[in-house]
Amino acid sequence: MGVAERNHASVTPLDDVPARLIAGDSYSLLLEEPDYPATDGWALQLVFNGLTQQTKTSSASGAAHAIALATADTLALASGLYRYVVRATRSGAVHTVRDGVTTVSPDPATTPAGDLASWAEKALIAVEAAILGAASDEMRMMMIDGRQLQKYSMDELLRLRTRLKAELTAEQGGFGVSIVMTATGFSS
Repeated sequence: MGVAERNHASVTPLDDVPARLIAGDSYSLLLEEPDYPATDGWALQLVFNGLTQQTKTSSASGAAHAIALATADTLALASGLYRYVVRATRSGAVHTVRDGVTTVSPDPATTPAGDLASWAEKALIAVEAAILGAASDEMRMMMIDGRQLQKYSMDELLRLRTRLKAELTAEQGGFGVSIVMTATGFSS
């Protein structure tokens, strides 16, 4: 795996913006732009724009450009999808030299338990509680992340559980729907 393909913090400077940043991690980038060398007075600006915006300016490292993303920098980026641009600047001239998308993930070490669970994970817990009879008669309706769960028949709960498990499997990179072939056709 090449340096640019890594999606995590590294002691060795990365040669491109990673596809994924983890809030609270620090990153060191060493970008080479032969048409815009630091030795000719060019600087690079890395601009993130998503739920928040942040700009970092490079320092010269020979002809290359070093950009440091400190822990405080990545913590200041709200979790989510960000567009970024890398712009070469000198004496009022501005040229975009790279652009792309990166995802900022929350720091699992400081995120409260359960906050990183998907809606499907939370709903599956509620459905399985209802199946096990752990839900009291007073719990005929509940809200999970703004979605309403009402009391279902056992058959409906079992079907819903199967769908939620398939959704979780798909979220985790597996195949979410099993397909069964019978003599009369296909079913899922």
